[in-house]
Amino acid sequence: GVPDYLDQDSDGDGIADAIEVGLSGGSPLDTDGDGTPDYLDLDSDGDGAPDSFEAGPTPESPQDSDGDGVPDYLDQDSDGDGIADAIEVGSPGQSPLDTDGDGVPDYLDQDSDGDGVPDSQEQGDADGDGVPDFRQRGGDLQIEGTLRVQGSGSSGCSLSAPLDSGRGGGASAVLLALLSLLVRWRRGL
Repeated sequence: GVPDYLDQDSDGDGIADAIEVGLSGGSPLDTDGDGTPDYLDLDSDGDGAPDSFEAGPTPESPQDSDGDGVPDYLDQDSDGDGIADAIEVGSPGQSPLDTDGDGVPDYLDQDSDGDGVPDSQEQGDADGDGVPDFRQRGGDLQIEGTLRVQGSGSSGCSLSAPLDSGRGGGASAVLLALLSLLVRWRRGL
């Protein structure tokens, strides 16, 4: 191959060494602090997405998806949704995740699961199922209040049950509470 000192793109990621070297005080830039300078690093920001992908369609002018002045290949949160790219990318070394299949990888998608709720509002895992809310279509259902069933006729019963799906039950907790009330109402209790 071509020796690095003659190669205009030493790591072959499509971004010219002249852009990646970013001389500050004479030392080449090492954005992720892994000991490999960016011009030799295939993942300069260490988020799991290769620089060749994050550079965008014109690597000679790397893309800055969120307009914060930091090109995506150096940005820890390329879409500016408050969720680190390292979380949104998925498994390092594989194609970045695209949860909703819209052709925009999650680390660049403002609504990764396509449910109409921005990822910035779906941080965390409200139902504790191990799947981040921004990857669950519809997020985690959150219902609070009281469910009341009132009967008429001979039973004349009135039942109520507190609802709080935010404690880990999600939609299942709501359905169980509803079924329980309906069974009790049907029995006339």
